[in-house]
Amino acid sequence: MQYVQFTKATEVADLERLRNSRNGNPRYRIRFANGIEGTTKTDAGFVYGIHDSMKAVTARFHYTPAGRCVIDGVEERAS
Repeated sequence: MQYVQFTKATEVADLERLRNSRNGNPRYRIRFANGIEGTTKTDAGFVYGIHDSMKAVTARFHYTPAGRCVIDGVEERAS
């Protein structure tokens, strides 16, 4: 299945830790200042770099056919 991936420069408004995946890896729900809200990909390695003090970020995400937002990556930017 193909999907369109979006990249936006934004700020983290809220970060919520969710239950771990079946494999024990962390998952997060992230709300951004521009109104986008989504959950991180299951078993994605980039989530180990997410921390509470993140503010200015570049987020990569896509939408599923059901309309859910899946965050594919978050990188901290210089403020």
